[in-house]
Amino acid sequence: MSDSQNKIIKTLLWIAVIMFFVRLVSLGFTPMFDTTEARYAEIGRIMYETGNWLIPQFDYGIPFWGKPPLSFWATAASFHVFGVNDFATRLPHFLFMLGIAVMMYFFVKKYLGQMMAATTIAVLSTTTVFIYLAGGVMTDPAFAFCTTLAMIAFYNALFGGDRKRLWGYTFFIGMGIGLLAKGPLIFAIVGIPIFLFVLIKNKWSEVFRELPIVTGTLLMLAIALPWYILAERASPGFLEYFIIGEHYLRYITPEWAGDMYGAGRGGYIGQMVVFWLESLLPWLIWLAVMSFSRRFRGTLFSREFIKNDFLFYMILNVAVTLLFFSLSKNLVMNYVATIFAPTAAIIGWLVYKNDDDMPKLPKFKLFTGLNVAIFVVIIAVGALYPKYSADMGRSDRFLVKTYIAQRSGDDVPLIYFMRGRNYSGRFYSGGKVIMISDFDKIRSAAFEHGEVFIIIRRNLNIEDYDFKDMKKTVVTVGKKTSLIKITAVTNSPT
Repeated sequence: MSDSQNKIIKTLLWIAVIMFFVRLVSLGFTPMFDTTEARYAEIGRIMYETGNWLIPQFDYGIPFWGKPPLSFWATAASFHVFGVNDFATRLPHFLFMLGIAVMMYFFVKKYLGQMMAATTIAVLSTTTVFIYLAGGVMTDPAFAFCTTLAMIAFYNALFGGDRKRLWGYTFFIGMGIGLLAKGPLIFAIVGIPIFLFVLIKNKWSEVFRELPIVTGTLLMLAIALPWYILAERASPGFLEYFIIGEHYLRYITPEWAGDMYGAGRGGYIGQMVVFWLESLLPWLIWLAVMSFSRRFRGTLFSREFIKNDFLFYMILNVAVTLLFFSLSKNLVMNYVATIFAPTAAIIGWLVYKNDDDMPKLPKFKLFTGLNVAIFVVIIAVGALYPKYSADMGRSDRFLVKTYIAQRSGDDVPLIYFMRGRNYSGRFYSGGKVIMISDFDKIRSAAFEHGEVFIIIRRNLNIEDYDFKDMKKTVVTVGKKTSLIKITAVTNSPT
């Protein structure tokens, strides 16, 4: 390999390192946004606080049936090491996505060489949505890690040389962990592309020869099945809701009324493709510009995509997932997480071939600069303007931290008045925020403790309530909510 090739590889690898480092630094500067991030953070916090690692809890004593526990285990474990804070909440999900990049580097290197491997992870790490989700508090990073592990392990089990048996068992380990990350969905996301690949490429003999199907299946079940059995025994009804509701009814029903933790998301057939295209930025711009090049179009539609088993396998993983979710109207953009890795391999190959096997660095440097600038802004805003999340109406972190700073004692209550408790409020108050809709109870609390803090909707006219013998102080105001301090001015109400 020439010096110029080595220089390009090192630069591409450094780009990936820089992007993950910048994202790591930014983790503690972004609050838990309502509702998804804050909800999952609070479930992990309750798990950590209560020591109940079996059943994720939506609230104290209320089981959460929407997802298996892997992501919550990771969050709770991080709290044990680093304490309960934003950085610790995001760190495990960052590590899942970092793991995807590391796995893809060695996977692509094995079959397409080091230059292609470096190009792939440089593309991956400069894809803005991917690097942002590296730290997103949700179940998708863990699930994407599992699907990527299973995808890689299966291919290596068929073509991986003298360690095929080990990779075969790794495949079933990935499937088992995936069942704990997001459930049986992994059979569709991983299983359908594998079936089509084996069918089209006629690899049946390799599958039955190399995969430890019986013992591997038993290993997969040994990893996942005990938790499902114990969860159903501890919380009867879980399996019916999770398997039938979350996997079938949610898939076919845009406005699924049975959702216990929110509302159906709605959408349209084919929306997944739109989400996927949006998630490719800024590389989508490069693809759009290059589409005017005859040479690029020739590469894009070349037969090598079909002839090359590796590339064809990557295409199937992307295409099947897009088609599978495109048939549903109930989805969110995070679902693209499972196909970031194969998409990056495809784009990386297009870059590699279009640049004559020597990827030109200016576009990588440009996209790195753009992404670094985005995260520098995130860090600066978080450090210099901590109230921004309240002013955007996305999180109550600033309101809760202001209450903690200004209260006269730990026993001073924080109350959500005439509204449900935001998950972010619950998380940042350590689960101590309470909900009251009767103003007389707030009066009683104010005289009992000397003062109370309430969070109310801004469209609620607080002047309509009787503040006799009490002093009202507006502490801070956000886009949707306000924090108000109520102080008793006498020892008892008159």
